[in-house]
Amino acid sequence: MGIRLDWETDTKICNNTIKGGYTPIYNRVSSWTVISNNTCYGGSNGVIVTSSDYPFIFNNTCMENNHGINLLYVNHGVIVNNTLSKNTGYGVYIDSSSNDNNTICSNIFNQNNPGGCQAFDQGSNNHWYNSSTNTGNYWSNYVGTGSYSIDGAANSYDPFPMGIYEPGTVVLMDIPGGTK
Repeated sequence: MGIRLDWETDTKICNNTIKGGYTPIYNRVSSWTVISNNTCYGGSNGVIVTSSDYPFIFNNTCMENNHGINLLYVNHGVIVNNTLSKNTGYGVYIDSSSNDNNTICSNIFNQNNPGGCQAFDQGSNNHWYNSSTNTGNYWSNYVGTGSYSIDGAANSYDPFPMGIYEPGTVVLMDIPGGTK
C-alpha cells in the first residue's frame, strides 16, 4: 500500500506519484479529504475511498490499474478533472448501494474495461454530470449521440457526455464546488 489515511478530517493527499502495490492511495473513515494532483499506476486500484463523507478527488491520473477510482460507502463526494486511462476494470467503480449523492464530472475516461462500459455504479442518487453547467465526462468509446450508460444496478448514465476523448486533445474543465 502506498498512502493510507484512517479516521482523519480535513486532510490532503497531493502531488505524489505511486507505482504498484495493492492500492496506491487508500482513504478510510475520513471526511473532507482532498486527493489531488497524484499519479497512481500499476496497482490493484489507483484510489480507494471507503466509509467517508465529502471527499474531493480531482486532477489525478489513474492508469493501468484494475480500477482507477473505487468508492465504497461514500457520500457527497466530488470526482472531477481526473484522467482514468487503460485500467483493466472500470475507470470509476462505485460499489454498494450505500454510496449516495456523489458527483462525477469533467473526467477523461480513456480505454478502460476494454470492450465494455468504462464506469460502474451500484449506489443511489449519484450524478455523472455537473447539474449547474450540464457538463458530463469525456468517454473514449462514446458513440457521439445521446447519453452514456453506466454499468451497475443504479442504472446511472451521463446525460451530457462532453464528447469522445482522443489522446493528445487539450481539455479545459470546469471544477464544481466540493469544498466546505
